[in-house]
Amino acid sequence: MKFLAKIALIGVLGLSAAAQAASNVNLGVVDVRAILSESKQAKAISEKLQKEFAPREKDLIEQDKAFQEKAEKFKRDGAVMAEKERTVMERDLLNVQRELQRLQAEFNDDSNMRQQEEMQKFLEKVRAAVNSVAEKGKLDLVIHSDASPFVSERLDITKQVVQTLDSSK
Repeated sequence: MKFLAKIALIGVLGLSAAAQAASNVNLGVVDVRAILSESKQAKAISEKLQKEFAPREKDLIEQDKAFQEKAEKFKRDGAVMAEKERTVMERDLLNVQRELQRLQAEFNDDSNMRQQEEMQKFLEKVRAAVNSVAEKGKLDLVIHSDASPFVSERLDITKQVVQTLDSSK
């Protein structure tokens, strides 16, 4: 896999070097991670998802706290309990623990799926904003900042993309 990534990077670098060699080619570079951290829309998506999953997260935390309290009580009182009572409580604790693990996994899956859905929508908007900035700036090629070990600030269009995104809502 690393080999393919290196080949792709060499290809992109070769393409950008060839593009720079041509005197009539205009380049732009964009940093998607910076867009994710600076864009008002990305922050709004993060807040939206946080609000959407906050009640479930709070419920999981409360259930975990209740489980921990039961486990502490069992640890504290287990030695003086009758055999049958101890066995029943152990089974109960095990069932509660399994249910908590299932709920946590379900929560994580749902949360990740929603994040991916929202990210896909946002990246489409980013793509449109990059295209808009590229057209306005008459750029022939826009590459991701990770594709090159060095990029001159004069080629960086990230701020313009963020402005375009934030103004489009």
